Amino acid sequence: MRLAVVFPGQGAQIPDLGRGLVRDHPVAREVYAEAQDALGYDLIRAGEDRFGELSDTAVVQPLLVAFGIAAWRALRAETGLSAVAMAGHSLGEITALACAGCLEPGAALRLAETRGRLMAQCPPGGMAVVFGLPADEVAEICEGVDGRVTVANRNLPDQCVISGDAAGVEAVTALLTAAKAVAKPTRCAARSCVTRARW
Repeated sequence: MRLAVVFPGQGAQIPDLGRGLVRDHPVAREVYAEAQDALGYDLIRAGEDRFGELSDTAVVQPLLVAFGIAAWRALRAETGLSAVAMAGHSLGEITALACAGCLEPGAALRLAETRGRLMAQCPPGGMAVVFGLPADEVAEICEGVDGRVTVANRNLPDQCVISGDAAGVEAVTALLTAAKAVAKPTRCAARSCVTRARW
């Protein structure tokens, strides 16, 4: 059997994430001990959300990375399985790199914490999922409006995501609707940072 593993991004967190894994698997306890050494605090305790940590991206992101690493190590220890490929959605890319051995777990956790902290510092903005137009055409429309808005993610040939400041997203959404595309605003898991992707 050939196995590929995909790790989730932010939004997969729930209160007490990892507690059962740590209870039942010694290899998971080792991961969380490494996390405490790398970050200086207990992710299992932070995941209890007693002080609202699950709304803090600088905590949530390393929490998800630690859980992914611990879950993979526990699965491997229990079954002896190995993967031929690993991938991740958004934040999950960091988890995939750590589990594939391309990134040391402590470095992955510190990177996730920094990523979460920087995302929290971004100004408020908006996002919309766009259906029915190629991303290149959507990008041209984005360039023609006042405000900072860009194609943030290309998912399918005629489906992408735009993000940016609220006024820019609203203006582009109106133009896309006029062009017979469908643009659905989405709730952001964190504040929107406008970045120009390199393809």
